[in-house]
Amino acid sequence: MMPNISIFGYLFVIILAIIGFLFLAMGSKKESLVLLNREISNKERILFKSFGWSFLVVTFFICVYLWTFSYGMFLYLAVLILASLLVIVFIGFKAYKKEKNNFENISSKVENESLEKFRFAKIVGIIALVLLPLGVAYSLFTLPKHPLVSENAIKDKIGEFEFVLAEHISGKGFITPQGMPMQTFHLRFCQECDLKIKYAYLRINKPRNLSNAGIVFDSPYWDRTSTIQLNNLNEKSELWLTVVSSNGEVYQKSWNIKETFPKTLEWLEKYKMENMK
Repeated sequence: MMPNISIFGYLFVIILAIIGFLFLAMGSKKESLVLLNREISNKERILFKSFGWSFLVVTFFICVYLWTFSYGMFLYLAVLILASLLVIVFIGFKAYKKEKNNFENISSKVENESLEKFRFAKIVGIIALVLLPLGVAYSLFTLPKHPLVSENAIKDKIGEFEFVLAEHISGKGFITPQGMPMQTFHLRFCQECDLKIKYAYLRINKPRNLSNAGIVFDSPYWDRTSTIQLNNLNEKSELWLTVVSSNGEVYQKSWNIKETFPKTLEWLEKYKMENMK
């Protein structure tokens, strides 16, 4: 399953790629005349190209880090295609406007005023190009973490399989329209273990047999989710994880609810007390 990343993450990598391509364009002789209205020196050319490649490399590592290598590679290629097309259209539009202005008869005063306005707009544009990705990066940094990387996630091992288990919202479930308290859990096995897992189940209190193992995690691999009822939950309850490997072996592990998920238990008790009023 593709990682659940906010739309700000996608915008962030697209903006980084666009900035990278703009720097590469400014490092070219023809495009620099369009973007900067002047020829650039060799030092500037090297500097612009260094900045451009640096932004593209950073974009690649962010894609791989946020979306993992398998999804990140495809996303990176898509981002490069989109960003390059946007930059090409932008440069083409500026070149068209520049050629059009060359054929217009304007006074030197108006021309100077336009030039000053253009310089001001260029400065504002450069500042915006720097501040916008920083703002997006800050928004991305302050977004809530994915449950599986939160500090309350359980990192454990069942049989030979390492895994991470976490509540969707730590310490708080949700209520169905029928008034049933529920909680969604996320489960992720290690990358080497994942293909060896056939089924994984979750339930409150020990299952009597495999047919009563609980609610199956609905995704066949990677980020699996299971939503279970909490109506019979109390301080003596246990959360049981049952795993069936691809070769048919069954593994089980349990956690005391009061010790492992105390906030969820408090939330449920508060909900029950409010309903008793």
